[in-house]
Amino acid sequence: GTSAAILRSVQAGITLRPLTYLLGKDKEWQGVFNRRARQENREEYSITIAWREEEGRVTATRGWHLRAGDPEGYLHVTPEFPTDLSPEGRPITDLDVAEEFLERRLPKSVVPFFFYDGEHVQALAEANRAGQMRQIEKLLDIAAIETLTEYLQKVIAAWRRDGQAAEAQAEVEALRASVQQKNAEYARYEAERDDFIADIENLKREIRRNERQVDAIRAQSKQRDLPKLKERAAELSKSLEAACHTLAESLPLGAPLWANPQLVAQVGTALSEATGNANHLLAEEMQDILQRLPDRLLDEAPHAKPPLSDSQKEHYRKKLQNIFSQYIDTPGSGF
Repeated sequence: GTSAAILRSVQAGITLRPLTYLLGKDKEWQGVFNRRARQENREEYSITIAWREEEGRVTATRGWHLRAGDPEGYLHVTPEFPTDLSPEGRPITDLDVAEEFLERRLPKSVVPFFFYDGEHVQALAEANRAGQMRQIEKLLDIAAIETLTEYLQKVIAAWRRDGQAAEAQAEVEALRASVQQKNAEYARYEAERDDFIADIENLKREIRRNERQVDAIRAQSKQRDLPKLKERAAELSKSLEAACHTLAESLPLGAPLWANPQLVAQVGTALSEATGNANHLLAEEMQDILQRLPDRLLDEAPHAKPPLSDSQKEHYRKKLQNIFSQYIDTPGSGF
């Protein structure tokens, strides 16, 4: 509907209908649609902006389909990267989801005139500010973000000069609401983080419990198989012994010598050295026995009963020495 403020802002005798805010009325009221597009009888009107973020490019379009004079609005946002609102990076066509996507990046409190619907247009008309229609027309014809920034700076300066305390307070309230929303999201994220940590700890405890069960099962399995393993080891040992015996019986007596030619060569060398001076080697062995035998015979346990006297021990030592000296000093004695 209309209001007294709107009626005062237009020529006398003209009454605005709801569609007038979007379509305009002749030359007195231009509406929000592009005039050139209307003159060309187009059925779709839209405003598109694009910007680049760290993840990629984003394109946002707000438009209206005009069929039989009845506009049907839409808002499409197309990010070139996946987000929580569009996990697969597809175009966002749902109006509420698209509005939320834009609100995170272009809050209405910062750019209140760039993307708006019919209610925003009505609010602008009812405000009855000087030059408001010119500002809207200029906004619809902008070609770069820099122009939008300059325009917003001028509008903000005009608001401050006009002392729009109510709108400033509304903006403050909007910011406060945004802060509360962010705090609620932060609290929700913290709760989710705590839940994730608790889940991780539960999984760790479950893993440790499963590992203990696996160790217990392995121990039981080994204990259960131990008698069978011992029996099998005994059978294998008997089989090996029988195989070795069979092999030894089947081989000729000289087989070990044929299998170890290096050992045979070493033994031959040692025999050659021994036979070259047999009496000398035998004399050394006999001399060594003569030095150790008297002490072990007379002094080590068990002792004779009754015990031998020192003179008797000395007698036996001399007797042993005389006996062994015959074999040590006599060459070719047969040893």
